[in-house]
Amino acid sequence: MKIFVFYISEYGFGHATRCIALIREMLRARNDVQIIVCNSFALQFIRASLIEYEDRIIFHDVETDVGFVLKENSLELDKEKLKQAYVSFCADLPRKIGEELSFLESFTVDCIISDIAPIAFEVADRLEVPSIGISNFSWYTAYKNVLSVNLLQVFKDMYKKMDYFYTLAGSNEPQWARIDTFSFNFYSRKINSLEVEKIKLKLNPTGKKQIVFIPIGMKIDIGNITSLPLWDEERFIFIVSHNMKIEHENVFKIPQNYTESQNYVAAADCIISKAGWGTVSEAVLQNKLLLIIDRKEMSEDQHTIQFLRGNNLCGLITWEELQYMNIEEHIKVPRVIYENEVQKITSHIFKLTTAQLLIGKKDYKRMQSPLFLQPVLQERIWGGKSLKKFNYDLSSESIGECWGISAHPNGMSIVKEGPYKGVTLEQLWREERYLFGECLSEKFPLLTKMLDANKDLSVQVHPDDEFAHTYENGELGKTECWYIVDCKEDAQLVYGHNADTKVDFEEMIKEGKWEDLLRRVSIKPGDFFYVPSGTIHALCEGTVVLETQQSSDTTYRVYDYERIDANGNKRELHLDKAIQVANIPHEDYQVRPKIIEENGVFITTYVREKYFSVYKWEIKERASFQQREIFQLVSVIEGEGTLTTIDGDFSIKKGDHFILPITIENFSIKGNVTTIVSHP
Repeated sequence: MKIFVFYISEYGFGHATRCIALIREMLRARNDVQIIVCNSFALQFIRASLIEYEDRIIFHDVETDVGFVLKENSLELDKEKLKQAYVSFCADLPRKIGEELSFLESFTVDCIISDIAPIAFEVADRLEVPSIGISNFSWYTAYKNVLSVNLLQVFKDMYKKMDYFYTLAGSNEPQWARIDTFSFNFYSRKINSLEVEKIKLKLNPTGKKQIVFIPIGMKIDIGNITSLPLWDEERFIFIVSHNMKIEHENVFKIPQNYTESQNYVAAADCIISKAGWGTVSEAVLQNKLLLIIDRKEMSEDQHTIQFLRGNNLCGLITWEELQYMNIEEHIKVPRVIYENEVQKITSHIFKLTTAQLLIGKKDYKRMQSPLFLQPVLQERIWGGKSLKKFNYDLSSESIGECWGISAHPNGMSIVKEGPYKGVTLEQLWREERYLFGECLSEKFPLLTKMLDANKDLSVQVHPDDEFAHTYENGELGKTECWYIVDCKEDAQLVYGHNADTKVDFEEMIKEGKWEDLLRRVSIKPGDFFYVPSGTIHALCEGTVVLETQQSSDTTYRVYDYERIDANGNKRELHLDKAIQVANIPHEDYQVRPKIIEENGVFITTYVREKYFSVYKWEIKERASFQQREIFQLVSVIEGEGTLTTIDGDFSIKKGDHFILPITIENFSIKGNVTTIVSHP
């Protein structure tokens, strides 16, 4: 069995209802899942709601946090009592944490999930168990305008031990997660359509009235409200929770033992509520008219309100206005339709907790190692033996390419050592995305190659994304760049053409006027060329380059020097497609390298464009680095040295290719080493 622990906030029933939605879906979707529910205030409500799965749930009574403390007969905060409750809770935290550790140590826990009690992350960290936070807010931000920074440090420190954070609609939280953050919109318990129709028939048998649901909260006492003029509106029938102090013929109280209030939300025509996310989510997903009672002191409320109003999902009033208001003057018709994301979220949880995917403290070292990749050597008609200088074992004398970092099926990289030894880069990208930061590309976006142009390459051109996707079975386009590692003294390359129009371009090709058509550029080691898609180009003999490109293997040959292959055949040309995608007239791109010295390394920035940024690092003795917010691809083109992370020392040498995952926070390189580095 896979064991998930849910720590559920003590503030009312809203956090409970949205956790119930997730727990139900997780237990429905998989029979090998067991849940431990940790809560105190709403525990009996949760137990009653999950009775059909009781054989796979353990209910653990523990006070998980403080929540809000409200003034008597009011929806407003009692700041002094909240402070007292918070201080008392924090003073008792060491005992609580100790008891939780003792309780959970007897289980083999796969993941701890919290909405959004901070104690869960402290417990998970000490147990070396992965953790996920799910919420639209944290108690740290909810209390920021009420409690001092010093008091809040306790909660802040616990939240910072969260591994993953699933933010919900309206969230405005700091970057709590140590590993990754994912964003979702709304989710809720599912509706029982038959039950909804029964409720409508019972409350509004003639269908002539509108049903208004006012779910203020089952933990809130706002005093006796029987005398409110609002209830006398004969056009409406009102629904309230069972704890509300009101007796009126026009008001229906939900029975005390009834757990599925989402059905009353679905039955209503209008919802009037505080900005509690659970009820708001149910209302939005049912596309209900929504009127929010504005509590200006509540930062949690304000972020939710801002999101709702920004999407025209609600109207806004104060509690005082509600008592005498005309409902129809305030409510707005919702326009944005949202889907219930409960299945999407639970699927994501299961994906994260798949074996070798979610990294807890036990396996934290898995996140601190570079990913060294096995080079893939490719024979080419124009290849040679120069790549042997990069410590590659050449199987022939016509090796043209070394695919150093690639998730493309035509030359797939495999991790050659460490925790992921034997795993393909494509699999890592698909299943271990926490390693790569917030890159949103569906496919691994880049490909790094070494090329040995022992003979001239064909004159060629590559398509852009749109053309490749349409005509090359969903391939990416191919924008690339070259760093000239080595070349003969008089080396050149083809970069661009001299045709002004497509007609000129076609005629010069047809007539074989290659010397007139093609632009040739003299090169030397250390030069850099940016080659956008649509650029006519070719490497020429006697050149070794490090190429950074989009992950694509689509090339349209324009001219191949009438060469024949090993079978005596000329290689295929692709003139029709080449003419369609070529930039006409040619657009020159001027690379303007910028060099800085920083922490012992000379960093040359060559290009920072749409698809990639490329740099050269030159280390003479020792250099210190802080990882960027995205993974980096590194190819060693000269020298040798030692790369050091908190996981240890790693030897690097000329010809090595590796990825620095986002999870390596700091590292250093010692030695005399030159590398080409790129990232999306």
